This record gives sequence, C-alpha cells and structure tokens, in this order.
Amino acid sequence: MADESMWGNLESLPIIETPAIILKKQASILTDITKNVLRGYVKIDSGEGGEMYIQLYILAPSLGEYRYAVLSVSHGVNMYPASVIDNIKGEKFNCDNKDTLLNVLKLILSSKEIRNIVASLISQSKA
Repeated sequence: MADESMWGNLESLPIIETPAIILKKQASILTDITKNVLRGYVKIDSGEGGEMYIQLYILAPSLGEYRYAVLSVSHGVNMYPASVIDNIKGEKFNCDNKDTLLNVLKLILSSKEIRNIVASLISQSKA
C-alpha cells in the first residue's frame, strides 16, 4: 500500500495558460518582431507563502545585455487574483481572471511609453 500512488489520476489534470506562459509568449513575440535586435526576457522568482513573482524585461544584446524592466506580475499558487505593476507609470492593476490580465498586458505593452522605449533601444542597438 505504501508503494501505491495516493495522489489520484494526475495525468488527466488540465493544463492552464499561466501568467508566466503568457509573458513568455509576449517575450518571444518581441524577439521575433524585432528580428533579435531586442529580446523579451522573463524572470520568475518564488516568495514565501507560495507567492510567485514574474518580471518581463526588454533585453538589448548589442548594448551590453542592457535590460529594461517593463512590468511585473505576482500571484499565489492559484494564479488569480494576480497583481500587475506597470514599471514605467508605477500603476498597479488587480486581475481577477485571465481575460483581465490579458487586457492589462495589452494596455501596458501597446502604450506610447513602451513604444518609445522599444524605438529608442532599437535605434541605439543599430547605431
């Protein structure tokens, strides 16, 4: 009995698109769009009490691996609610579900401020 799994059938559990997966996809898209001139980079850390901290950076490899921290997401083990901090404006958003998180990320990533930073980093990288 001690060698028998008491966890139940774990193979049938659903795979959920986590905030980290969403940010990694956006990082990959930035890398593709800029043809590797800039790279998206996601750093994940864990904290006490099961908290997860995810940071999205823009990396400029030709500028000595310069990193710009765009935003951070934090959440507990169940992923929602999640908190998003816009590192440029210092604004904090609370996201109760994936749809709200996607809307907040779109708001931040398509902002005039981020577009200006991306343009500046591309220009400096190509200089």
